[in-house]
Amino acid sequence: MAEIHSERVKEKDLDTIMGEDIKFSGTLSFSDPLMIKGEIEGDVNATGIIYIEKDAKITANIKASQVQIRGQVIGDIIATESVQLFASAKVTGDITAPKVKMENGCFFSGKCQMSSEDSV
Repeated sequence: MAEIHSERVKEKDLDTIMGEDIKFSGTLSFSDPLMIKGEIEGDVNATGIIYIEKDAKITANIKASQVQIRGQVIGDIIATESVQLFASAKVTGDITAPKVKMENGCFFSGKCQMSSEDSV
């Protein structure tokens, strides 16, 4: 697999960052980009981009436009644009997106379905 050459987002460029000390349970919905460093259990519904950082632990089904994962996700992921798994990512669940990139070293256990943007 090829290395993902995606520029890392800078925290100062984001309006919302969920810190390492935050644990959230329930349904999280939002539209602007969000960086997650803490823990979530439940469902995530977004029209924006989700950045899941290295120490984040997500046990949730995720729906978003783009999902970039460096941490752990247990649950299904549906993205209307793309999903990126970086080397430190650990994903257990199915992925559905028009574009999926996986960096060497990541862990993925599930089914991956690449579909057109119209069908997601």
